[in-house]
Formats: sequence, C-alpha cells, structure tokens
Amino acid sequence: MPTVTINEKTYTVEILKDDTYKVNLEFDTQGTISILPAKGDKGDKGDKGDTGPANTLAIGTVQKGSTAAATITGTAPNQTLNLTLPKGDKGDKGETGQTGATGPANTLSIGTVTKGADAAATITGSAPNQTLNLTLPKGDTGDKGDKGDKGATGPANTLSIGTVQGGSTAAATITGTAPNQTLNLTLPKGDKGDKGDTGDKGDKGDKGDTGATGPQGEQGLQGETGPAGANGTNGTDGYSPQITLTQTSATVATLSITSKDATTGQITTQTATFGGTYTDGNGVSY
Repeated sequence: MPTVTINEKTYTVEILKDDTYKVNLEFDTQGTISILPAKGDKGDKGDKGDTGPANTLAIGTVQKGSTAAATITGTAPNQTLNLTLPKGDKGDKGETGQTGATGPANTLSIGTVTKGADAAATITGSAPNQTLNLTLPKGDTGDKGDKGDKGATGPANTLSIGTVQGGSTAAATITGTAPNQTLNLTLPKGDKGDKGDTGDKGDKGDKGDTGATGPQGEQGLQGETGPAGANGTNGTDGYSPQITLTQTSATVATLSITSKDATTGQITTQTATFGGTYTDGNGVSY
C-alpha cells in the first residue's frame, strides 16, 4: 500500500473504489482526511470497432395462452422468437362487402353410364366444364302397360315381275322395300313333252282371189293311182311347267312351280313363301 509522511510521521494510504485515498491521521481527536489524486488529461478517441454479423431472428413456436409472452432463444447472429398469444375479444361485425362479379355458368355433360349393383355418381373435371358419370342398378320390372291403340292400316304391297330367266335350279328373289317390290325368277327348262293329239280341223278359209291364168303346159302321161297308207299312232300328252303366285296376306305371297322330271317322269311341285316388312313415315312396321 502507498504511504504518506506528515510531520515526519508515516501513514498508510488506503485506495478506495472511486479512486480516492483514505489516510488515518492521529490527532487529539479521531478524523479522516481524503486525498484526491490530480485529474489527468483526456485520452485520445479509440478506433472504431469491426461491424458485427447481422442477427437472424426466426419464428419458433406460436401457441395460445391466457397471457401474452415472448422469449428469444439461441445466440446471435441466429436466434428464435417464441410467442404465446392470448385469444382476443371478438371484434365488431364488419360491413357487408360488395357483390362479386358473376362467375361463368357451369357446363355439366353426361359421361359414362354403366350398370352396377349399387347406384353411384361421380363428377370429374373442374368448373365451368365438368362431366357426370353414373352407375345405375337394374330396377324392378314395372307393371304391364295398357294396350296401345291399333295403328292405321299401312299401304298394300305392290309386287311386280322383274327378270325371268332360265337356269338349272328354280329360284326366286324379291328386291326393293314395301310397298313397292319386284319378284325376280329363275326357271329350269322342263323336259320335252310327248307329241300331242292332232287338233280339230280348222274352219274353211275364205276363197282367195283368182290368180292370173298361167301358160298351159304340155299334157303329161297319166300315172297309176297308188294305195292309201295306214294312219299313224297318236302321241302322248305333253307337259309344260305350271307357275302359280298366290298372295296370302298383305305382306306374304306363296310361289308354286310344278314341273316334270326328265329322267323319272315324276311331276313335282316346289313352293316358296315371301314376306316383307314395311315401315311407314310414323315408324309403324307392318
């Protein structure tokens, strides 16, 4: 410790925290003398320190609580702000906003329609263009409906003959649609029939005009008269194919062809039935 000498007597000097000195002197009465050091000159200004790193403050937890609170954790330059926020009082009702512009109309089109055990529907796509897809279970059989009124009578079918040609096999086709159709025939050639009986003598014809008189020829010698010949036998009856077309109803006709077999001589009849359906302008079929 520093000392100080007063009147040839040395005393101990105590340095206080505020840079003052305390010396205990012995007098007739106890006392304290404070000795202040002389104030020095002002020092030079120090250099500017380096710029520290910028602090980054991130949001950490944000939770609800009864009392507002905030804590910062971590050390600079990276720290986290944690908040506790109490629920505020309900505010006053705001004013009604302006009506927005009318959005585009949504277009809903039908997509797939399938059969299934359970009914289902899905909508795909995004507005304003979407698709409705359906799954429909089969419903119970409904009650039988009332009998409808009888439709108007359709026009009569007109069947005209088209082509008729020879062939090895009989055939018939009907072309066109009711009420105007055409019957086309293929007819095999029948066997040659037996020679028929001699027909009755025809009536005597009218007398012809007298011809011009020719020149008179020389008279020849008269020959002998020959005997008369015997009459020949009569031939068998011939047979021609018979074709019959019978209309059995307004839309059905039966064609019958009767012919004789060239080898066996047996007579056979072949039939074919033809029918057509006509749909009038009202969608009614006959």
